[in-house]
Amino acid sequence: MKIAFVCPIASKFNPDMMIEPLSVGYLVSYLKSKGYKDFELYFGAFTPEEEIAEKSSKADIVGFTTASSMVTQGIRIADMIKKINPNVITVIGGAHATALPEKTLRECPPIDIVVRGEAEHTFHELIQAIENGKDFSDIRGVTYRKNEKIVTNPARELIEDIDEIPYPDREFIQQRMFVKKNLKIGKKIAWMMATRGCPFICNFCTSKVVWKISYRKRSPKNIVGEIKELVDNYGVNHINFADDTMTIDKQWTFDLCKEIRRANLGITWSCNSQTSVVTRDMLYAMRKAGCEQIWFGVESGNKKIRWAMEKFITTESIINAFEWAHEAGLKTRAYMIIGGPGESYDTIKESEELMEKIKPTAISWTINTMLPGLKGYDEAVKKGLIEEDKIDWSGVGFRNIHSAVLPTEHLSKEDILSEWERVSEKFKNYQFYDFHFRYMPEYLLYRFMTTNVKQYPLMTKKLLSHIKKIDIRKSLSKDATSYA
Repeated sequence: MKIAFVCPIASKFNPDMMIEPLSVGYLVSYLKSKGYKDFELYFGAFTPEEEIAEKSSKADIVGFTTASSMVTQGIRIADMIKKINPNVITVIGGAHATALPEKTLRECPPIDIVVRGEAEHTFHELIQAIENGKDFSDIRGVTYRKNEKIVTNPARELIEDIDEIPYPDREFIQQRMFVKKNLKIGKKIAWMMATRGCPFICNFCTSKVVWKISYRKRSPKNIVGEIKELVDNYGVNHINFADDTMTIDKQWTFDLCKEIRRANLGITWSCNSQTSVVTRDMLYAMRKAGCEQIWFGVESGNKKIRWAMEKFITTESIINAFEWAHEAGLKTRAYMIIGGPGESYDTIKESEELMEKIKPTAISWTINTMLPGLKGYDEAVKKGLIEEDKIDWSGVGFRNIHSAVLPTEHLSKEDILSEWERVSEKFKNYQFYDFHFRYMPEYLLYRFMTTNVKQYPLMTKKLLSHIKKIDIRKSLSKDATSYA
């Protein structure tokens, strides 16, 4: 049985904005452990849609991994595949389809099956059923068509011991290509996941749609084993952990730091955390183990807005976390949201003042976006605050007021967009330097060989913008500092 996977473009505003598809890597390694061997992988960012459709149409099953911003292209490619070969079985997974499984099938005829939530066990059982000509009634975690009706089976339980899942198949997900993709910042980077899920309930985050409200950890030895493979096989010297909130368990964090130091692999690393769960001694231990950056979700300078978003962190914890991190020698990123519940010009000013006080190394400003599966999404649709038929999912979160952005009682959608543009410009120097000469020839060769010809103008524009901002001293330094 041949299975093709398609990873659509993550954003029409930044088509090559993507990291290695770890979910597909995990899925393929798990299926290989069960005896399956014939797989293909296509990236919407690097391969023309027509070519993806033509090649994928020869598979028995085509799987699409999609966040909300990837759905538009994914469904378009699925439609093209079905027109070439109606017998191909199309399967879609990811947060968007998990949140709206029945709606996805009802409004997207080219999609046959939705795999909801954690996919390894569900997709394996689905393949077995298809191979053996059985129905899907006993498979937890799927939504599918049956006799012109849409059937949603009970949810799948999460995998308890995630150490049992093989490391992601890095050859299959083209790890070397992704290492080259980031060479301009002077590091050979790979992304990893040390944990799955998050126990917090922030109502702007879709993590719980897939992982539920949970937190499962890999063992430190298992994590370091994967790091060693990345170092040995791909020359990786920096790890970005993609976990939602990596440092929740303090003792586990200390144990991981100890294991990384014991392995002595010469790597540096970065991760997400929350200001309420770090301590001064933890941050010092992380720095000693090679951590160079830590990224915190601050969201707003106004406590009432943070509480309304169910981000229950205090201003004191924010100030302390950044002070301790800088004291330990860590670079920091603050994630900020414009347009939270109750946002006004005054509360945005509070956010600006907080950034000026804590002085993060970098700030990422985003627009509050109501995504499927989030608290309040369905209610907003019912009230007409979100017009689903007008949403351009490919532009979600990027300068697009016609996506699922809600006005506040003080600010219109246009006001929110305008304020986001203003603060982004005001704090534009709060960014990591990301143009290093160390691997530049190899990086430029990779870019021109892999970029879709249609996207050459965008790539050239980005390159010229970097050249205008070159700091020769930083570009030649040993301290390459942009890893996110």
